[in-house]
Amino acid sequence: MSRREVCNGVSAALQEKRWGEAASRLAELSRLGGVAKVGALQRWVRDADAARHEDEVASFALLWLLCRVAAGEPAAVPREPVAVVRFDPWEPCERRPNLGGGPAERSASVSSFFVAHTEKALERQPPNRYDLRIWTSREVRTLAPATARRVEVGAVEGAFVLNGVLSVGECRELLDIATQLGFEPDEPLDPDQRDRLALAAARTKGAFAALADDDDDLDDPEPRTNLKTGVSERSKTVVWLADAALNEGLFERCRSHLPQTYDDCRDARGRAVGRAELCGLNARWRLYRYDAGGTYRPHVDGAWPASALDSAGNYVYDAFGDRLSKLTAVVYLNDDFSGGTTAFYSAADDNTLRVFGVTPRAGSVLFFPHGDAAGSLIHEGSNVASGSKYIIRTEVLYKWGSSSSSSSYPSSRNHGRARTSTTPFVALEHPSSGARRHDEDSLRDNNKRPSATTMTATSSKKKRSRRQLKRPPSSIIDKPRPRVI
Repeated sequence: MSRREVCNGVSAALQEKRWGEAASRLAELSRLGGVAKVGALQRWVRDADAARHEDEVASFALLWLLCRVAAGEPAAVPREPVAVVRFDPWEPCERRPNLGGGPAERSASVSSFFVAHTEKALERQPPNRYDLRIWTSREVRTLAPATARRVEVGAVEGAFVLNGVLSVGECRELLDIATQLGFEPDEPLDPDQRDRLALAAARTKGAFAALADDDDDLDDPEPRTNLKTGVSERSKTVVWLADAALNEGLFERCRSHLPQTYDDCRDARGRAVGRAELCGLNARWRLYRYDAGGTYRPHVDGAWPASALDSAGNYVYDAFGDRLSKLTAVVYLNDDFSGGTTAFYSAADDNTLRVFGVTPRAGSVLFFPHGDAAGSLIHEGSNVASGSKYIIRTEVLYKWGSSSSSSSYPSSRNHGRARTSTTPFVALEHPSSGARRHDEDSLRDNNKRPSATTMTATSSKKKRSRRQLKRPPSSIIDKPRPRVI
């Protein structure tokens, strides 16, 4: 049986809840010495974790096998139940004292923020109950240089933490901006809901009406699966397209500690592009809030391109086409909560599933590899026991081709904005107006994201909302006045 046939067999068995067959196919795949595409691995991990609702023993066995497959290690189907061993969380540094100055005393302005792009709920991948709003600002914010210290995460290959990237005050001000923009829930539709939406759309009825419990006008399609595949529970988010100066200021604080090159890289379509060089951070920041009980279930991160605004101020998902991420960056904005570690899964030879957690520390950044099925790290945002956890999720970008630019924005759109500033990060005045409403991007498979060409063409045909029409002309966007934050 070919590798492709084995992979298709894994997918079918998981969808139809044939756990034993899925385990046998995964073991066979591990012995073939190859792995599936990242998108397939992402789906498998979600389905294997969702199996816990019906068969916890099978779920742990599947996750153990998936860890072996991702690590490129051969395995056989476990004959005994897989035991889960959770180690005491590792602390990358001591907790720094809170220096005071809460939001009432030091408030950042959001009066210059506007919605750069809105992706309708049903057009998202996968479809969602909420629109995705991407915020950005007309004003340039800057970060002063600062010295970070790298600490290896010994139990997790390829993972490391940079301590002291942001000060406690800087974390507070970024968090204050996100809070004023407004954290809102993200709820991807499950497969059965998507089937009902498709049926409703075919009958020219309001799509969301098909999801109402009291709607009896339609015959529901036969459920494909009863798996609950949502990965994020009780989380809310804001998506912020950071301006070049702010984004590159954060990058400069991390640059010297990051891998400078990667060999044997591939583009978003999986084509070999050879050597790629470090070029920046993705400006598309996703800020998450996890309240008590909040969990991000086990999953695998995919690679991202660099997002930016074009010269007309339009949002472009893949603004360059010549760079892709290789590392996840998790910026911890607070640590005044309990639980909420970033936990990594690994499969030991003794058929135990080991879970190693990293304790969040405000101002520290956790980095770990992603984007390739081989070596992908299965991880989770563990349960928040009390309080609220806040993070920024972005990625480290690597560029292939004849030259490498450190800028994470197109040079034709920089107009001087991408320079690293030495102006300190200080508090802003209280806002004159409060902007609200947002949404997040849910976990997606790489090969299902729209291309830059498709998104730009689609966006240009859509009627802009009143909010978007208030966006300033491109001359203002391209030539902003610097402002420190």
